[in-house]
Amino acid sequence: MSQAKGSWMRMAVLAGALAFSSGAAAQTTSPPAENAAPTADNAVMLTVFLKHDQSRPLSELNAQLQRRGYYKAFPPEGVEVVSWHVMMGVAQVATLRHRVLSDL
Repeated sequence: MSQAKGSWMRMAVLAGALAFSSGAAAQTTSPPAENAAPTADNAVMLTVFLKHDQSRPLSELNAQLQRRGYYKAFPPEGVEVVSWHVMMGVAQVATLRHRVLSDL
């Protein structure tokens, strides 16, 4: 389930970036520099809800994430974790910011 959660998160970040990249790039007057800080003109914010997996204990899930190198690979390059909240009875809610590349 944890691998699926990581895969879903990567897909959600990519989908959000692709969905908004053409419109955001069309609105900018000049392309942002490669190392420019994320701003409203060159970034997309994405909120992801991760449903709690009650079928396995937390220690087992954390061990699986550690074995697969999740903590070294997340967040991917160019993605910033703006906030991460655990909402009891609902889900984990992660808000991510991804800088939109002007050449997409």
